[in-house]
Amino acid sequence: MRTCWKVLLSVAFCLAALGGNTASSQGFPRGPIRIIVPFPAGGATDVQMRALGQKLAESWGQASIIDNRPGGNMVIAAEAAAKAPADGQTLVFTTDSMISINPYLYSKLSYVPDRDFAPVTLIGFTNTSLMISADLPVSNVREFIDLMKSRPGKFNYGTFGTGTNGHFAAEMFKAATGTDLVHVPFKGGAPMLQALAANEVQAIFIGPGTAIPLIRSGKIKAIGIYSDRRHSLLPSVPTMTEAGYGHIDGANAWWGIMAPAGTPRDVVLKLSDEIIRIFSAADFREKYLIGFALEPALSGPDKFAELLRADREKWARQTRAVNIRLD
Repeated sequence: MRTCWKVLLSVAFCLAALGGNTASSQGFPRGPIRIIVPFPAGGATDVQMRALGQKLAESWGQASIIDNRPGGNMVIAAEAAAKAPADGQTLVFTTDSMISINPYLYSKLSYVPDRDFAPVTLIGFTNTSLMISADLPVSNVREFIDLMKSRPGKFNYGTFGTGTNGHFAAEMFKAATGTDLVHVPFKGGAPMLQALAANEVQAIFIGPGTAIPLIRSGKIKAIGIYSDRRHSLLPSVPTMTEAGYGHIDGANAWWGIMAPAGTPRDVVLKLSDEIIRIFSAADFREKYLIGFALEPALSGPDKFAELLRADREKWARQTRAVNIRLD
């Protein structure tokens, strides 16, 4: 009899567990969706995530909250996301800086990507572009290199911060071309672009998205893009291969969305499916992917996880080669 009761209790617990997992997806979301953004308000990612949050609110009848947590090379945002409840109500915008690069820059990091986050959706890739001050008397990559070599250490390049993709792209460019530029880190894309337009820094290495208005107005110049083809928004800008420097890695970045580790699988899939549906809509895709100069690469958690494994191996090599450390 005791054995029979044990079996019945075991079955009951299993059914309860299964029922709980199903309910987690069926009843989701149960409140506002918070999206943590590791950059200040007003930048490209902030605008994109606010648009996504609005669409999620429309889909599910729940409010969306954009929680800007800039600074610390994305560490502040990562910490907040890692400590959030694993119920799917909190998401975090991520890039390879947060997930793939930071673990090799810090001897001690307050979060562990493999342990603390669950991939939800890959969004797309940026194509790093070499942009320069309009005041420089050059019009292509070769002339830029010649000018830098003529006055070593006299020109500056700007980045979002130490250890970011733009920092790696610049240092790999310097190593491959034998040039010497001084690194000037900024706290965000807007002040960096303003500094370039004012000729306070002479070069930056970033995706072209938010810089396109400045390029089109002639306030800055784009002279090369790290891609296998010219960008549709900048058709007159040659690829680095066309310019003769296709062998240099431009540290192109990916954009994605993650959740705290332990978020139920069915909730992750529900989030992923809805986010991909939103980004796949023609108008949203055109405005918030193509319009931000992203190469769309919408994929769910499993393919995203495969990318992350390969990306970590890549950055393990790159960080050793360039020797950038943050402690």
